[in-house]
Amino acid sequence: MKYCKRGLSVLLAIAMLFGCLALQGVAAEQSGAVYASEEPAPYPARLRIVTPPDITTYVVHDEPQKIYSVGLRVMLVYSDASETEISDQVTVPEKYLLDKISSDGKQPIPVTYTPEGGTVLTAYFYVDVEPQTLLGIELLKAPDDTRYFAADNLQQIDLKGLSVKAEFGYVNKEGEPVVLSRKDVSADCYAPRMELKTIGEQEVTVSYGTYSVSFMIQVDDADVAMTYNGKPVEETTLKKVPAFGSYQTNPVELKLTYNRMMDIVDVKWSVSENARMRMDNGKVTMRGLFAGAGLATLVVTDNHGGVHAMQTRVIFYRYDWILRLFFRKYL
Repeated sequence: MKYCKRGLSVLLAIAMLFGCLALQGVAAEQSGAVYASEEPAPYPARLRIVTPPDITTYVVHDEPQKIYSVGLRVMLVYSDASETEISDQVTVPEKYLLDKISSDGKQPIPVTYTPEGGTVLTAYFYVDVEPQTLLGIELLKAPDDTRYFAADNLQQIDLKGLSVKAEFGYVNKEGEPVVLSRKDVSADCYAPRMELKTIGEQEVTVSYGTYSVSFMIQVDDADVAMTYNGKPVEETTLKKVPAFGSYQTNPVELKLTYNRMMDIVDVKWSVSENARMRMDNGKVTMRGLFAGAGLATLVVTDNHGGVHAMQTRVIFYRYDWILRLFFRKYL
């Protein structure tokens, strides 16, 4: 009986030992399963641009431009450094404002992707932004004043009222101009001074940058002349004018005639400095006691800066033939 109880105790101890080992195995399995579930799964971490789009050159513009995405390749990078391509799932702006040229010419374009249940991921590719190129100019309207008068000097063309439009953009790979903007450049156009001596129509060329346009002007005869006693005085005509009376009497009164279509801004009369005469607004009087001679000059300036000049020689002498003989060098 005593041995039976002892044997039963041994069996019970063995059973308890195996039971404990079994429980520890189950606990270990359960514990291992818990550890495995706590290890996080890879999650989307960032975007990586593999290759930018085929077109990455744009021209600066003050309005949003279409952005080309063909050729763009983008990878989604997970937290465990694994990657998958999502090029057809990203978002590229349809239009983007490229209104500034940075120091290196590069500007970023955003690429976005929103993973399911996650936050927006953003990456950038860079484009070159270049200045716009002048493609050409167009004449919309000629200046207000296109009538000029033949003159002795070069004249400045009056561009008031001129309207010229310029087109800016770039030339594509096919060599075709692509217009991005148009601008009124009338105030910046340039016309050189011109020699206008030929009566009739003349072509005037104005330029902006490397381009030019032209318009026609009408050149008329100024008909500037001096008259004496109602008759025209031709240039270099010798005038022998008896100066009867005293120092103050019998002036030679020269008058101006001209084309009345011309706007005159200045009239100057003069006589040569060494002449024994004086000039007062077209009236020539004798300064010497017996005789005097010199060139009377008329200079007329019109509103375009055209200078119209003519001269005539005026001689004074007394009526006495002896004085005429003595002062023959003035005659």
